Amino acid sequence: MTLVLQSNTIFVAVTACCNKEPAMAEQKQEIITFKADLELAEILKNIPNRSQFIRSAILKSLENLCPLCEGTGILSPCQKEHWETFAKHHNLSRCNDCELVYLKCEHDSVKAGKKMAKKEKAS
Repeated sequence: MTLVLQSNTIFVAVTACCNKEPAMAEQKQEIITFKADLELAEILKNIPNRSQFIRSAILKSLENLCPLCEGTGILSPCQKEHWETFAKHHNLSRCNDCELVYLKCEHDSVKAGKKMAKKEKAS
């Protein structure tokens, strides 16, 4: 990956291998650009290996995409229907430790309640 900074636009050249044997792999490059404000551009100038940093940040972001909308933030009508079915037995809860929202399955609460009842009954 090659990074070129001009004004407030960052140009990223991505190197990708085709599906050939590693020894015979041909390198292809694609230029990807995005705009950055001057403050971000200045910060990036001071990063020793900008290309690796940007590639890692992009790959890490792709790992953290919402599995349902795949990062778009929008559900198709079909996905919405699946979500509504799923949401009948799942709700959004807030974690007491990190205070972030997560999906909680009603069935887990029922299982936990049954375990507690068994413990109380055994006592």
